[in-house]
Amino acid sequence: MNFPIYKDIYNSRDWMTFQFESNGPKGRIWKVIQFTRMRKRGYYNLALGDWNGGDDLDFETVTHNGDREKVLGTAAVAVFAWTERYPRRKILIQGSNAVRTRLYRMAINKAWNELNKVFLIRGLGRNEANKLVISAYDPKKIFEAYIVQRRPLNEFANPPP
Repeated sequence: MNFPIYKDIYNSRDWMTFQFESNGPKGRIWKVIQFTRMRKRGYYNLALGDWNGGDDLDFETVTHNGDREKVLGTAAVAVFAWTERYPRRKILIQGSNAVRTRLYRMAINKAWNELNKVFLIRGLGRNEANKLVISAYDPKKIFEAYIVQRRPLNEFANPPP
């Protein structure tokens, strides 16, 4: 991918949690990626946050540690690994606010050619009647969230445009 990554990434036994350390001007900050089962069968929420040593994770703070692309690249590595282990599960990716969701869209756009070969990516947005709908990913469209699923093996060689 076009993003640098942190090489030391650790996963839990069930692969539902990944951890790595962000290193930058603000020091070392542990980042946690969690995959949490949602109500809809087969769907899992991806959460990316900071761990400060306690029981809770912080999903709101912007750390400004100068390594945003490296953090996003490492999160993408976790998604690749997780979907390799659980290929039929779908991941919902939504920022804790509109700015973070936009950041995810920018990262998807930057790595689109590579991501599209491996993943089926769709957007969750509102139609004219203000109802939530899932539609094909469009890099110019603003979505409320993204749904990512690994493509079946027979689609890897010839993904749709």
